[in-house]
Amino acid sequence: MIALMDIDTDRLDETVPGLLWLTLHDERRSWKGHDWGVLDRLFAQGMIYDPMNKAKSVVLTDEGLAKAEEVFHALFVGSEGIADYTPAPPKPEYWVDPNKSTKHDMGPRTRDLVNL
Repeated sequence: MIALMDIDTDRLDETVPGLLWLTLHDERRSWKGHDWGVLDRLFAQGMIYDPMNKAKSVVLTDEGLAKAEEVFHALFVGSEGIADYTPAPPKPEYWVDPNKSTKHDMGPRTRDLVNL
């Protein structure tokens, strides 16, 4: 087992926002399946709203949303074009489920991943 003093919590606090971006939904919600200590520190830094609630997701602040996108692209997207990366302004796009007649909002994060 890893001793608690061996864990670089600063590195975790830098990485987890990128992972929150990966599971982003409803524009600024993300699944909170991460260590509670990390989530508490992100809350203290103003990156997320209070994670201590019954919801299965956390809500990112404006600062947290920007940081999460930046970290995700820096850590998890190929190196080509990263230096010139600037987030696209959100504009809703829709896709139609062939099995239903309902339009679904893809949202900016999904749209960016589809267009990579």
